[in-house]
Amino acid sequence: MVNTMDIIETDFSEDPLKRQLELYDVTAERIYPSFLNNLHPETTYSTTESAAYLQKNDSTLRNYLRNENLMKYIQPVRSGRFYRLNYRSIYRLYLILVYLEQGKTISDIEVLLGYRSETVDYDPTNPTKGAHTLNNEMLGQILKSTNKRIHLLEQENILSSQIREYDQLEGKVSKKKMDLELIEHKISLSRVEVRNQQLLTHTLKKATKRPKSGFFQSLFGKDEEVDVDKLINESLSQVEHVSSTKINDLENQKEDIKQELVELEKKLIEKKAILRSAEQTLMEEKKLLLQEGAEK
Repeated sequence: MVNTMDIIETDFSEDPLKRQLELYDVTAERIYPSFLNNLHPETTYSTTESAAYLQKNDSTLRNYLRNENLMKYIQPVRSGRFYRLNYRSIYRLYLILVYLEQGKTISDIEVLLGYRSETVDYDPTNPTKGAHTLNNEMLGQILKSTNKRIHLLEQENILSSQIREYDQLEGKVSKKKMDLELIEHKISLSRVEVRNQQLLTHTLKKATKRPKSGFFQSLFGKDEEVDVDKLINESLSQVEHVSSTKINDLENQKEDIKQELVELEKKLIEKKAILRSAEQTLMEEKKLLLQEGAEK
């Protein structure tokens, strides 16, 4: 079954509106609403159907479709006198709506999408600084802000990579702990096996000291004397030797695993400290960037 959510995550990985919303700390649940999985990649929808998914009036959507710059971004398909929207168009409309909820305007969206430049209020003391122009100072500020956003996204990618490494390391630690429990269980079983053999040997020795009759009479007879104690002792000695060797091997494996576990847990603690520091730094940089944006 086609999962539209997965397709959208891939298709919109570099979308400027989505990336800006991520910088504003908008939650993933908000950025990727559940209705996306109800949209089929091969289907187009009317503005009325699209409005129902977006929980907006049909007239609101048609107003956005009258904006030439937003039309370039939304990319609806004309069908006669009307427009139809595929899942990408509907999601772009959704991103516009969420972005407007952040206190932004349509003009802000047009600037972010690169369809218009920022405006500068007319200053009578400086006629060269007219409306719809960007002076060097403002251009420098925009470039500086853009570079900070790019740096922030790079840091987020690095942090995501570190989180994956931490998860992998945590998985290795869990596996080593399971291996250790398995080795200890095998050692315990081997010791129980030796103990059971010792009890069986003790029982046989007691039984053979009784007058030979019945089973033992038929087994050993009178014609041939057999040193039963010797046979039992030799059998026990073989079992104990095999078990002892097996237990020693398991104990060695256990010590090796313990050592590996200590090293892995040490790395895990170090990695966790690095992650906390990186997350804190990233959070502070995000707050600073948002404050700078608010001041502007």
